[in-house]
Amino acid sequence: MVYADFMEHLLETMKISISPVTYDGYSYMFKAHIVPYFKAKKLKVKDVTPYNIQEYVNYKLSLGLSPNTVHRQMANISKCLNSAVKQNIIAFNPAKRIEMPKKERFTGAKFYNEKQIEQLLECSKGGPLEIALLLTLFYGIRQLAI
Repeated sequence: MVYADFMEHLLETMKISISPVTYDGYSYMFKAHIVPYFKAKKLKVKDVTPYNIQEYVNYKLSLGLSPNTVHRQMANISKCLNSAVKQNIIAFNPAKRIEMPKKERFTGAKFYNEKQIEQLLECSKGGPLEIALLLTLFYGIRQLAI
């Protein structure tokens, strides 16, 4: 079986045992990041090696994803490969034999200052997002890391 198809099948199998919110998170991560990468590689589950998994990690880091995001993706990749081990498709989990980047320590949220809020409101004045931004600012908004 092709590894990308195996991951999609496992995601559907997990659907009954996890919450809808967790499923949505996993589904997005698989469909937006993991499955497209491995689908292009056309690897079969039995042919996945630590080298292939390390390439994935290095590629995602080169795109600018944070080490923490890559760790979350790798947790799901490893979960799939653990399932393949349990089903006797592969002998070991290749995700457990790679070098992972060091996680970044969360230093706290960054907030907009008064000047930034004024600029944001000025830019949105009369636009379709003006009301949404006003509500968001009233209830709290964090600065996005750009």
